[in-house]
Amino acid sequence: MTAKEVLYFVRENLRDTKQPYRFSDELLLGFLNQEQNHISHLFNLPISVHRQDITPQNSDIILPSVALKILKALCNNQPLAINTLQSLKPHDISLIFIDLQVYELSKKISGFIEIFYVPSTPNTIDSTLALSDIFLDLLTYHICKRATQIETNTNNLQRVQFYDSLIKGEEDRLAKIISSINSNKILTPYRKV
Repeated sequence: MTAKEVLYFVRENLRDTKQPYRFSDELLLGFLNQEQNHISHLFNLPISVHRQDITPQNSDIILPSVALKILKALCNNQPLAINTLQSLKPHDISLIFIDLQVYELSKKISGFIEIFYVPSTPNTIDSTLALSDIFLDLLTYHICKRATQIETNTNNLQRVQFYDSLIKGEEDRLAKIISSINSNKILTPYRKV
């Protein structure tokens, strides 16, 4: 699914299909990037993995993209706590947040770091989105809601509420789908008596 395809559905929903457009492609693309980050953070998808060898002399960990959320960090296959400098405990080895893309270990050690995170993925009009097609409706509703918040007339307040209800229903539907994929199905054998 490309950004251009999503913007087509957004324009159809907003009834903004004839030029000159009420909403520019740049504005809608900005909304798309923000809302894709929001949805990625909400559903912890997609997950990227950063692997790096570290030494006491080279312990800075720079992720290839901004991390919206760190899901798990391992050092030499041992879990790491993820802390800020303020919440650091003196004897623990922790991954310390420096910047949204830069981290370091609380102690200078040698080893192998693995960080599982949800990346921010900015898009251009022709780029393929990080989210799969299953999120098309939710992404469309979020962008439409943002666009209708710009115009100020009484109908827009009703449209914002309408998109809010669509978003809630779609988030619930997707949460059920994703949780059914992640949960183990428990089958209990039974006998007829």
